[in-house]
Amino acid sequence: KENNAEGNISDTELDVYLKLLDNMMSDLNRLPKKAPDLMVYSETSFETILYRIKKRGRDYEQIDNNPELKDY
Repeated sequence: KENNAEGNISDTELDVYLKLLDNMMSDLNRLPKKAPDLMVYSETSFETILYRIKKRGRDYEQIDNNPELKDY
């Protein structure tokens, strides 16, 4: 919702995302509980991930502010 409020995604894109999220969560709720409940796989290089995190600009995610995050 934050990205929509900031103008990064349209109302239509937010609606599609929320419907997909609801669908995924309802599927997960029907499955027996195991750990982890959800795993997200990002198919890109580590450097690309770091670039995108830096570009996003959230202070608490920045490696410059907390170098231990890179190891995490």
